[in-house]
Amino acid sequence: MTMDHGWHRKVMDALANAVELTSPGALTCALADEGEALAIAPSLLEMQDEEDHVFPHFSIDVGAFVQVFDEPPAMLWRTYPETALSLSGRIDGQEASVEVYGQPFDDAQPVGMVDKDGNVRQIPDIEAPAGELHEALADQMQAFRARFGRDPGPGDPLLFDPDADVPTPLDEDQVFEELVAAGHRAGLAPALIYAIQQTGMLVTEANRDLLGDAEIEEWEAAVQRGEELYGPVEDAR
Repeated sequence: MTMDHGWHRKVMDALANAVELTSPGALTCALADEGEALAIAPSLLEMQDEEDHVFPHFSIDVGAFVQVFDEPPAMLWRTYPETALSLSGRIDGQEASVEVYGQPFDDAQPVGMVDKDGNVRQIPDIEAPAGELHEALADQMQAFRARFGRDPGPGDPLLFDPDADVPTPLDEDQVFEELVAAGHRAGLAPALIYAIQQTGMLVTEANRDLLGDAEIEEWEAAVQRGEELYGPVEDAR
């Protein structure tokens, strides 16, 4: 089913007003169940000079949060095998499912480091995401060759419909979901994931010169808002 990503943004905005963090850190949002649900979990953090990982504790004003739904949603609170609050209903007429977890995702990687004073800073490791992104692009080019028997040309879409007989771009919703999913796999900072979700763009040094001033301003404003919600990007930008 094609998703209307407007309800994703409404959920995240409502979450920002309903959640109170009681220790350093932030929350991470991700698509789940093949894009049918929005999953939310604490971000994983490293402790400075220690091997232990930690994550922020938080409380949520459920009464305020559920107001984003058209009608009171169905709610389920479970404590085993993992603590999670599930909500399902309709937002702006669209079917919406939200999972709020009490612990980080199973495959979560640390997105920040907590120093001795309890301050969180970005982990200064930007090479791995870039390498994984290049690897993902190489895999996509190989998939294009396997499907159509040639390298992609200047007018060919790199994200193509695998069921089409000729190179055909994915529709806008499919491209959006692929871009956000790739960002999570590449370990991008939560603020950058938020900016991708808000603008539908991923601005890097490699493509910055190809964009207009208005697009750059829109991107930077979204990153700034993402940093306000999820913490600074710092060198990861």
